[in-house]
Amino acid sequence: MMCGSCSNENAFKAICIWYANKNRSGKSFNEEELTSSMYNKAPGCPTVSLMSFEGGFHGRTFGALACTHSKPIHKLDIPSFDWPIAPFPRYKYPLEENQRENQKDDERCLAR
Repeated sequence: MMCGSCSNENAFKAICIWYANKNRSGKSFNEEELTSSMYNKAPGCPTVSLMSFEGGFHGRTFGALACTHSKPIHKLDIPSFDWPIAPFPRYKYPLEENQRENQKDDERCLAR
């Protein structure tokens, strides 16, 4: 497949791999990680989340669909990840003149 959803899926995997490598501090995988990964369990398959925004559409592949929140018809009958969903900030422009208001909007969105 070569589509926008595929790009999102690869980005999701890349950030998860980067994050795990950062936390592993360059060490090799241990036996517990190798074994547990084959059963979709931690520590080999860690419990991490990707945050997405209300109203967003990221595609119809499995991971991208977990971050899609545009239409119920896209998601009905499909199991999904329990990842956080936040409102999308509504910034005021120009940014330099609206830093205080935009900071409050960021806090509102992340507080949820």
